Amino acid sequence: MDLKNIIYLVLIIIISIICTYLLFYYKKINIFYFKIREKNKEEIIYEEIHCGNVSAFFDNKLNVYIISYVKDLEGIGRATNNIQFLMSPYKEEKLGEIIRTSMNNCKSSFPCNNKEIMHKLGFENWEDFSKGKKNISIHYLSGIGIVLNSTIRNEGGEYIFKHIKAQEKIVSKNISNKELGEIILEIL
Repeated sequence: MDLKNIIYLVLIIIISIICTYLLFYYKKINIFYFKIREKNKEEIIYEEIHCGNVSAFFDNKLNVYIISYVKDLEGIGRATNNIQFLMSPYKEEKLGEIIRTSMNNCKSSFPCNNKEIMHKLGFENWEDFSKGKKNISIHYLSGIGIVLNSTIRNEGGEYIFKHIKAQEKIVSKNISNKELGEIILEIL
């Protein structure tokens, strides 16, 4: 071999060593960075919804009243005094969080009479309260998940499902707050 070929061979070996070192160093940096990023990443675990029945009433400004319902001794659904109010503007995540909390609070709530509920809401009766408001019915159905239904108000002030099928939208019981809020506003 002549000197020129030996120099080329040495250069190729040196370049290969440098490339191998840089590749190894690059992978090491990326693995280190990935571990730090994973360690610092907060994993939010939402409390699963295992029960509950709520109605979300939206006025024309998208302010929302969330009223929980439980069954009375006769098995009829009655409103509780567990009423939440959220003033617009709000983030979808906050809406989902309040819905989740209200649904899970159903297991420890008791039915309330209409007079107490109207007093808390600041209205004379259900017809006055519901006037001009849109409603989404949200309840947990065992083995299925969270069922959401849009409703329409009839002349007597009562709300009935908009769609004939009983389950307009079904979502998982461990859906994130943001996704839940987004779906509710989408159905609205």
